[in-house]
Amino acid sequence: MTVSVDLMRARLRIHEERHTEFENRAKANGGSLPRSDWWRFEYVANPYLLGCPDDRLAIRFHDVFTNQTELIREALIGILPVDDGNHFIRKFTHLLEEYAVRGGLPNLNDIPRTNVDYFADGGPIAKRIFADYVAPPPLSSQVR
Repeated sequence: MTVSVDLMRARLRIHEERHTEFENRAKANGGSLPRSDWWRFEYVANPYLLGCPDDRLAIRFHDVFTNQTELIREALIGILPVDDGNHFIRKFTHLLEEYAVRGGLPNLNDIPRTNVDYFADGGPIAKRIFADYVAPPPLSSQVR
């Protein structure tokens, strides 16, 4: 699947309009924007997914979404903390911005991928992984 030059130009115009919007909002707020808006602003300044075909973008969306999740001690699926070391949430925000131009998110059930049976062999994988885990004491109690 290829993306036509005309379609890329149309998407680029929308990204340029969004860039101007973020620029104006930042100026109006003394150079400040919420972190997720900075990530969106960063993306529209360099929309590197602009020419990506929809099927590939959907796979990228799935991969970033999957990498943004983790299995937590309670045997649940959670998301990684939103902090400066978490680059997946930033990439996920870039994907959301690209999908805003394309008119919607992919159906995760339609994306080809390998599935993991978290409940195989008698229970959630995370529960078995953390079965014998003992959390270390807080650093404040270790340093004297």
